[in-house]
Amino acid sequence: MKSVGPMAEILKKEINVLRREVRYLNEKNQGQERRIKFLESGPKDSDRNLDCADIPAHSAPNMGESAGAEPLDSTNEYLLSLIEAQETRISQLSAGMTELEAKQTMMLFNETIPIKNELNEMRSSQ
Repeated sequence: MKSVGPMAEILKKEINVLRREVRYLNEKNQGQERRIKFLESGPKDSDRNLDCADIPAHSAPNMGESAGAEPLDSTNEYLLSLIEAQETRISQLSAGMTELEAKQTMMLFNETIPIKNELNEMRSSQ
């Protein structure tokens, strides 16, 4: 029991952490499902001009928040979904640029190796 007791406490803590994480992910999933449903139905007041005052300063859901949080209205849901889509697109573009930069570096490196070899041959023959 001396060796199993501490291990059981560690496992209990891990189970609690995993439960909180599952609860957080479920809440996040529910929010995304609401956004998907809203986007599928289309914005109801699309002809309305939106001001910056219409956008509240909402923070991302924390792990400690309950699932009974007040749902956002349709305009805010639409704006949040647009922002999230743009953030996703920006991160994809950033990853793509990093990948292209790495490819360019490798191509440049591969092209300069033969030139360096030829230069060395010319120097040795000279």
